[in-house]
Amino acid sequence: MLVNRSKETLDALLLSLFSVRSHWAGPVLVVHWGEENLSLTIACAQLGVTLRSVGELGADAEDWPAGVSQPFKRALVVQPGMLAVAALDGVFAAKCAITEEFAPLLVEGGEVMAARCGCATDFRYGPEAMVVFLGESERWTDAAWQMRSELEAEAAIAMAAIVRVPKDTTIACIITRDGMEDFQSNWLTWRFPAETPVLLVLVGFERDELWLPSMNTDVQIASLNEKQASDTVWLLRTLAQVCRTKRVAFLPASAAALPGADLWVNIAEGDTAQHCSKIALNEVQVTGNRFVPQPLFATLPVERLLKLADAAEVSGANVEDISLLLHSARLDIRMQDMAEYGWAVESAHFYLPPDGVTFANTRATETLRQRADGLLQLADDVVVISLPERTDRRERMEYMMAREGVWFRFVDGVRVKDEEIEPYEISEVGRQSFKMAAGFKKYLRGMAGCRRAHLRVLEAAKAKGLRSLMIIEDDMVLETGWLEKLRAALLELPKGWLQLYFSANNFSPSAPVSENLRRLGGAYQTTAILYSQTGIEAAIQCLRHSRNEIDFWMGRHLHPFGNSYVVHPCIAFQQGGVSDIMSYDRGVTA
Repeated sequence: MLVNRSKETLDALLLSLFSVRSHWAGPVLVVHWGEENLSLTIACAQLGVTLRSVGELGADAEDWPAGVSQPFKRALVVQPGMLAVAALDGVFAAKCAITEEFAPLLVEGGEVMAARCGCATDFRYGPEAMVVFLGESERWTDAAWQMRSELEAEAAIAMAAIVRVPKDTTIACIITRDGMEDFQSNWLTWRFPAETPVLLVLVGFERDELWLPSMNTDVQIASLNEKQASDTVWLLRTLAQVCRTKRVAFLPASAAALPGADLWVNIAEGDTAQHCSKIALNEVQVTGNRFVPQPLFATLPVERLLKLADAAEVSGANVEDISLLLHSARLDIRMQDMAEYGWAVESAHFYLPPDGVTFANTRATETLRQRADGLLQLADDVVVISLPERTDRRERMEYMMAREGVWFRFVDGVRVKDEEIEPYEISEVGRQSFKMAAGFKKYLRGMAGCRRAHLRVLEAAKAKGLRSLMIIEDDMVLETGWLEKLRAALLELPKGWLQLYFSANNFSPSAPVSENLRRLGGAYQTTAILYSQTGIEAAIQCLRHSRNEIDFWMGRHLHPFGNSYVVHPCIAFQQGGVSDIMSYDRGVTA
């Protein structure tokens, strides 16, 4: 029995489902919380699996399995991300204690029983294992990567279905060397009708470097150098000339077609669409920040490519990405969420400043500079937020920064009275026990003051036109060797970055970018954050609409778009001591 509690785990669920069905011939039940999902429905039908959708996530999900009935006398409960690696017949043969957090559960008569199933919470598992959980990808061995990759390829081939595409449409994909590995994996899921032509544009490498199994479509391949590909106007015109169909559908190399994937455009409503993520569409409503997915999903007439090229040439627009050009043109493009069309794709987005506001990209390596007085300056302005009466913290910060040779200046924190708190800015604050222990009203005053202090510093930086800003809280401590690690991370920071955290505490998984850098998915802490110029603007928009703690709010409304990063391993931590918000010593926070 497989249990899925979130649409974000759908990819992992499908892989787990395929592995279970490969090693178990008996009945399989998938329990899915939330809206019905077409891809999951088709996959279950293909594999002969029973699917039960049980509505929105609620208390029943937390109390599983007691809250949800199941038809079996005994059942092995498998979570998304767990993989069956051997025949499962022996699972029910014996029972013993399981202490692993992610271990599958044996359910008997609605009650949880322990099961001997050889589960491990990371890549280490013995020859007797039947179900494994690989854990965080950065800990995987080569053997774990190979096992996962082979299983993904098998699942892709077994579950791939014909993708519905309008007639007279060319599928176009622009593939860089960095995206080549993703494309070769996802290509296995791209099954189009035989009459659908496919155009692959290779940037910076040749055809013989690409592994491309044969398929039943007309595949045309063009190789470009990076200079040619960066000329958006030339590229658009070239694509328009090469396409022999009425319209073109752009697909990113990072897109994988789940069962039932669709590229259909409702011709009756027009034939121009750019596909956006639902979280980006929602963010415009909540904070006003606009994010456009970096993976280019768009369907439009070929003649529109020429109009876009002409418009960009006349305006002199230096747009290096077609998805940004499409969004800025706003030529009756309808926005659609590709997740609802059965496509799995990376979540990285471009941030678009408000209309009329243009920023040059802040090069991360330009933020550090040596001052005439010999001190190191980490950004255009380096601010430590501190209440004037906390002389203990100020003295400690002065000593540490002088020892490290770093320039900074203090900015006074903000004290807020009860009557000054706006109802909206605390409307989504949870009442956890640690907040109640601190005195909830005092906690709210401190939280509101923290928000206003950060927002005040950000707005001042914007007014001065700063290209970078470093905000530090007065309980920050730098780790040994921090500067060397920071320099390495700055060299690897991708273009379009908004924030670089010196430390973070994840509540959603982060993703590895390089040896020294991870992309945040959602994290607490505002201990030390470096902002780019666009990051300053995005954070202002975000925090003006904050309804709870600013670290949690930014973790929910900035981090999911893939432009916020953290140095890995972290180069700072919060020193222990009595907190002005908590009123007690909360200890060291890494």
